[in-house]
Amino acid sequence: MVPSAAALPAPPTGTNVRLILCRHGETALNAKHVLQGRGVNPPLNERGQAQAQRLADRLADAPVDWIISSELQRAVDTANAVAKHHPDVPRNAYVDLAEISWGHLEGTHAPNLSPLHDAWNSGNFDYAPQDGESPNFVMQRATSQLFSILETAKDMKSKSGVVTVVIVIHGRLLRIILSTLLHRSLFMMPTMGHQNCNINVVDVILKPPSPLPPRITQLDAATLAAFSNRHLLSQLQPAEGHEKHALQLAPVPLSDVNFASSHSRVWDEDKGQVAALWPKAAVERLRAGHGLAADGMLDGQEGSDGAWFMVGTVLNECSHMAGLESMMI
Repeated sequence: MVPSAAALPAPPTGTNVRLILCRHGETALNAKHVLQGRGVNPPLNERGQAQAQRLADRLADAPVDWIISSELQRAVDTANAVAKHHPDVPRNAYVDLAEISWGHLEGTHAPNLSPLHDAWNSGNFDYAPQDGESPNFVMQRATSQLFSILETAKDMKSKSGVVTVVIVIHGRLLRIILSTLLHRSLFMMPTMGHQNCNINVVDVILKPPSPLPPRITQLDAATLAAFSNRHLLSQLQPAEGHEKHALQLAPVPLSDVNFASSHSRVWDEDKGQVAALWPKAAVERLRAGHGLAADGMLDGQEGSDGAWFMVGTVLNECSHMAGLESMMI
């Protein structure tokens, strides 16, 4: 069973849907530092199966209403473990929740990803590896699928009063999705951690709070630095004995990236929690294939009906993984 892992925090008042976004367990290729991506499809290895069981045990008492994964085997295997504790809930797998395609780099050992990271960190989110996908392309397909999931989930019935959806996906995809949902900006990808079988919780509120919390861009330098540090520390809960190379993709502070592009707001200053409002026009723009709005666009519509308010309640939580190594490649 789960070693000394606390229950997940209660949803904020007014939450309609809780998304529990998890990364899959380890594969043999993970363990060998081989880049997988969308086109390489191994099952979990023995350690990955143990990790998936830890995740399943951690979520055994959660009021799960729907279990979703990508169609890739490592995500399906992990979702299968979770589903054993929730055999009666619906299951779905979606092709658009697959990992990013790394193109010609897939299947290679410890490839040099620095040119990609340099391009993305500079704001070139259309940059892709040869024969692969860009963050913008993946954001478009995956986030559109997530909004379709939310549209269905908000009308589902739940005994707990909050519809809870477990979604098992992939490392780079998690960075893309969380950066998008909580910041409406891909500049924030490096601020998100993604260890094997971690837990990220995004609580979705259909009636946004009024007044809205302040933007992180409105914080003075000292407050931003303190808030950024709390946001970072909330994610630094590595499993005991995790291998040192995992730190190569450890999250960085909010203040170390181009946070001026972020639409996120300060949800809980003491806990370093961020939130973002998605106006109806911004959702429609993305689902129509037009991507994220430019800085400042749609701000005047942030109180409009049909908005989604996303709260990052938990990021990269993995206390249930204590004693098992975790990989970030």
